[in-house]
Amino acid sequence: MNLPIIEKSNPELPARWKAWVVHGIRVLLFAATLLTIHIHSKSQSQFPEPTHLEVDLERLSQWFSDGAIGEYDAETGMTDVIDASREVVGHVTMTSPQGDRSIGFSGPTNVLVALDRDFEIVGLDVLQSRDTREHVDVVLASEEYWQQFLGKNWNEVADLPRVDAVSGATLTSYAIAEALVARAGGSAPRLKFDQSLKLEDVSELFPEAATLTLQEEQSSRWDIRSAAGELIGEVVSTSPFAESVVGYQGPSQALIALDADGTVKRFALHDSYDNEPYTSYLNEDWSFPELFSGLTLKQVSDYDLEEQGIEGVSGATWTSMAVARGIIEAAGQLERLKQESNEPAESEPAWVISSRDLWTLGFLFVGTGLAFSPLRGKGWIRVVYQICLVVYLGFVNGDLLSQAMLVGWVRHGLPGTSAVRLIVMAGIAFSVPILAKKNVYCTHLCAFGAIQQLARNRLPWQISVNKRIRSWARFLPGVLLAWVAIVTLFDLPFSLVDIEPFDAFVFQIAGTATIAVFIGGLIASLFIPMAYCRFGCPTGGMIEYFRRTRRSDRLGWADLLSLAVFLLAVSLLLSDR
Repeated sequence: MNLPIIEKSNPELPARWKAWVVHGIRVLLFAATLLTIHIHSKSQSQFPEPTHLEVDLERLSQWFSDGAIGEYDAETGMTDVIDASREVVGHVTMTSPQGDRSIGFSGPTNVLVALDRDFEIVGLDVLQSRDTREHVDVVLASEEYWQQFLGKNWNEVADLPRVDAVSGATLTSYAIAEALVARAGGSAPRLKFDQSLKLEDVSELFPEAATLTLQEEQSSRWDIRSAAGELIGEVVSTSPFAESVVGYQGPSQALIALDADGTVKRFALHDSYDNEPYTSYLNEDWSFPELFSGLTLKQVSDYDLEEQGIEGVSGATWTSMAVARGIIEAAGQLERLKQESNEPAESEPAWVISSRDLWTLGFLFVGTGLAFSPLRGKGWIRVVYQICLVVYLGFVNGDLLSQAMLVGWVRHGLPGTSAVRLIVMAGIAFSVPILAKKNVYCTHLCAFGAIQQLARNRLPWQISVNKRIRSWARFLPGVLLAWVAIVTLFDLPFSLVDIEPFDAFVFQIAGTATIAVFIGGLIASLFIPMAYCRFGCPTGGMIEYFRRTRRSDRLGWADLLSLAVFLLAVSLLLSDR
């Protein structure tokens, strides 16, 4: 008797779809929470209104010995400072709200500005800051930074040509300067290089030059004429077009000399954030300044340094290659301007990938590829990569994800092209676990994770953690994330860098708590493999929450915590209305 064959159904397909649906809802809920927090933060006033500016007498006495707060002038946005006879002796104002869009490492900073009766700046101080405490402290301690603004008339601040940043707190110091410019009425401040040129600045390029005239429609091009009035060429500045191209320590400004027929004669380094002796090496080299000689700007814009085998000036490779890339970028942008409408319009400098961005993105590419490659099992390859990761991404660049940085982004928005490498890093960290079930950031991109992997089983004395203790210890990252949520939602005065070790890689700004977590986590990892990653890292715990697994179709305590944070965020947002 032939019985009918009943095909067995495939139970895996429904289970797979269920896992995707549940995990998708999980991710969407988290994204909705972040959006709600962002809207809530934006709806709140970042800082007190300027009409309610309160300055204690001790702070005010730094600049006005007998000063007291007087009346607020709505027309100027200034608050008068009066003496005992109620005579106006000066003024004070703050950069908020005009400067609130200038985001440093993790938020804006509100600066108090003190001016005399002639509206010249006599003092500055930080009133409040949403930026990371350690970065702000470094800026506050830099007398040279604040000295740049003293003595300047308030109207001059709006056209501030250049500000030197503070090493170790570049984003924060630039954001403060941009906030000052915005408050003074300026827009799109150019804070890197002065755009003015004198005849002596081009004498090396055109010894026969008698006059230097700025072209009306191009603020970065000057006509050069002889004593007889004959046009003998022009000079083109790479600023502002190449101000995002960074060398060893920062961008450089080069001057390109063009013959009367529009071909390049040579170039010269005019100004640079890089230091001696590297900048001198470049100008002293006899051949490198003539790299683009005989080419038009169109040909320069298409020039491929790698294809031509250009390696830069010996002893100043990073600086010289950055200058060359800047010239290529400037030539490209000038050509694009030429092809656009004849209507004069100011051009915003386009973002150009810097050497720092390039190296970090290279590590992200190699690390992500290694995570999916059989080479990850090769011990010597893994060790060499981890050492390079620790040295470069850790101690040289300090490029790591942290709760302080991520919370700053959620509250105030992304900082823009200055942190593009970190934005890409975050994209990989959170997207790959969802799509490919691998936590590549913690295993292959985090410098502190790499240190722990290098320290793993190096000592003969290893501690075996009891299963019960281990199960409870795994809740610690979740507890820390809950604390992060509370600090974020209720805007508590707590520095989130203190709960993670990552700022210790930039030791110039690291606080005691951060260094303690770094040392404690490293020591613990010598006896308990990957101790901090497994039992103490909130950022790693957040990324792991996004990782799709076989159990993604099941709800757990982490989902309840996520739902609770979402509901709390929604309730706070509704209470704003």
